[in-house]
Amino acid sequence: MGQKQKIVSVVYFGSSRISVLIGVRGANNSLVVKGRGTVEYAGYMDGEFLELDNLKYALGTAIDIAEKNCALKIDKLYVGVPADFSVVHTGKAEYNFMRDTRINKTHTENILKQINLNGFAQTHTLINRSPIYYNVNGGRKIINPVGSVGINLSVLCSFIFAEKQFIKTVKDVLFALGIAKLHFASVPLALSLFLLPENVRDNGALFLHSGLLTTSVFVVSGDGLINLKSIGSGKGYIVSDLMEILEVNYNMAKNILEEAALSIETKPSDNYVIFNGEEPVKFEASYVNDIIKARLEMIAENIQSTILGLDKEYLSLPIYIAGGEIDAVNGGRDYLAKCLGVNIYLAKNIFTKAGDVAANSLLDLALLTEK
Repeated sequence: MGQKQKIVSVVYFGSSRISVLIGVRGANNSLVVKGRGTVEYAGYMDGEFLELDNLKYALGTAIDIAEKNCALKIDKLYVGVPADFSVVHTGKAEYNFMRDTRINKTHTENILKQINLNGFAQTHTLINRSPIYYNVNGGRKIINPVGSVGINLSVLCSFIFAEKQFIKTVKDVLFALGIAKLHFASVPLALSLFLLPENVRDNGALFLHSGLLTTSVFVVSGDGLINLKSIGSGKGYIVSDLMEILEVNYNMAKNILEEAALSIETKPSDNYVIFNGEEPVKFEASYVNDIIKARLEMIAENIQSTILGLDKEYLSLPIYIAGGEIDAVNGGRDYLAKCLGVNIYLAKNIFTKAGDVAANSLLDLALLTEK
């Protein structure tokens, strides 16, 4: 008889919608989503949920839809912790043996315990620990030193923390919904493990996760993160600019943005035609493009400022983007790259669509964890 499929459930808190997935591992390491519930909600900004009552309703509804999709009941849930509620800390430690020693797993574990994490104990909870590299006798960087012989062992390790207030808020809501078994996982880490090939991660990469209201910037190294910052800028700001300047409603602004093409050279006579009900409305293409580009330039400035704050060794890393927001604007990724003066590569996985990328990343990480 074949082995029973492991079913996992995850929840992703986007900046405008909550997604709950119930899924299994498919053929060729693919993902099979058996149940999906996606509900719009007020979201969060500056590290806080905007409307708690709205959060409770949306989360409960998303879970209910996903469960009904596949006639399954969720008893354990992997909770994705967004960048806005996360902190990344990297720490170093070193140990000198009395003589040349063959390094074992106990040595690699004990040296990690030397890293002081007391500064986060009051406000944050550790949700991930990933050694970036070890050195034996000051030699080359290696991922696993077990079996090596040396008198000196050092390590650089990545720690990801979640805000305790985020954990409490989510726990309270889910406990009230009857779900008590929870595992908190980092969304940025899940994205990097799912979307970037191992060789890219081992060499290091800068990752941009574009959301509706926020864009997170983080450095990926091996199976860990070196740095993480959330910027209060996203696709929603472009929509807001179009609403204000063109004096249109939200849906019209969204439709204008979907129609816009920054990659095409426009003439003064070119227009974007958007239907307001059955009535076509014309907007000068070059004017619309200028509005979008102005906001992208501001987002690029924020990203550039974040990158310049990194250690020099990370400044020349290749940049990848995902999220299905800024990167979904026609020509948006290329214009952002032009503003930054670098190439920006699209981080993608053949088993998922752009709009599902974060939730699918969490599903993949949950299945790896449950192996």
